[in-house]
Amino acid sequence: MRPLPNLRAVLALAVAACCFLLLAAQSAGAAITYDAGTTNQTGAGANNLFIATPTGTAAGDVMIATVNTVGALPGAPAGWNAITSITSPGWTGAVVTYYKVAGASEPGFYGWSLGASVRAAGAIATFSGVDNTYPIADSNSATVGSGSSADTPSVSTLASNSMVIANATYQRTGTATTVFRDGSTIAGPNAASTSSPREGVYTSYFTQASAGATPAKRFTSTSNVLWQMQTIALTPAGGSYSFPTAPDLPNLPSLTLDGSKQTLTAAMPNFSVDDESGSKSGWNVTVNGDGSSGKSPVFARYCPNVGGCGSDAQGYPAGGASLAAGSLALDTTGATFSGGVGTAPAFQCASSCTLDVASPAKVVAGAAGGASATWTSTGLGASSVSLVAPTTLRALPTAEVYRVDLLWTLATGP
Repeated sequence: MRPLPNLRAVLALAVAACCFLLLAAQSAGAAITYDAGTTNQTGAGANNLFIATPTGTAAGDVMIATVNTVGALPGAPAGWNAITSITSPGWTGAVVTYYKVAGASEPGFYGWSLGASVRAAGAIATFSGVDNTYPIADSNSATVGSGSSADTPSVSTLASNSMVIANATYQRTGTATTVFRDGSTIAGPNAASTSSPREGVYTSYFTQASAGATPAKRFTSTSNVLWQMQTIALTPAGGSYSFPTAPDLPNLPSLTLDGSKQTLTAAMPNFSVDDESGSKSGWNVTVNGDGSSGKSPVFARYCPNVGGCGSDAQGYPAGGASLAAGSLALDTTGATFSGGVGTAPAFQCASSCTLDVASPAKVVAGAAGGASATWTSTGLGASSVSLVAPTTLRALPTAEVYRVDLLWTLATGP
């Protein structure tokens, strides 16, 4: 029996009609920019806290407002959504942060109802370049006792170049104090009421290049104050899903026809998936044979040479020998993913998935609420890819091979 050329699996990475698939890594869109901020306070007390809309706020910008009051939870203006909210934040009162996606026309100011004449301070900061559908990637708040310093809590950014807001809110009974932001942040709006007990708000921000946990940012004051801290991660606009390293199959080993059924095995190379969308919607990777024009969904006779192979032109010759559908399989037993943010995606082919068939097989699922940023596979076994060569496998002309086209699809939803 004479040896056959290698059996090769050549992947065709294409976009299915209902799916999202990119052939190279795509980072999130342009970095988020801080545009402007405004503040106000109620002095000795008022029933409402009015804060001007920052100058230049345009449709699609995202406004972040923080209100610190001695009174009960404030009543928010229409269109504002609470992000973090806490009553009795180390003192009698409330601290709430909100967001609002700016519309085509915004009023000159917004008013928060305080329920009674109380002391309060607040700030609005406007940011452009934020995803309008999923603006808030993560948020956290922490109450800190009296002291001259306090740290912001950590959150997880879900995309590269995310903007992180580090907020300090505080109360000081007696004389005024001066609060200083962490030197690694940039100053945003800063306000404090002018009458004791003095309610203060200091907004700062920084950009985090890579997705993941944020570092603590320390605020200090010239005297002891009661602290309540907030951290908010914004999602950049334009982020999507991609394969930084696309799924691919190795060349399978050659074999010698001996009249018996044979199984060829090889290791599936590692690949990676990047979710920069900020949606927390989950995602999945599927694969199936590609039967579109010029392709073959099963292993079939193929001429790889540009100049042809004898009488055969490059491509699949009409009526060429082929293997039955369902000859190629993937077993992901023991394989995992690492490196991203949230809950790791999970392989779905522990009991083997058939690849060269029309119906897509789900290979990986990233659960909703997790699996953001870049996840890379590891632990795919030496025999993770297997091909059954039947007793009826036919020898091919010189230079020709058996080849299959596979369609790998990255789609939203687990």
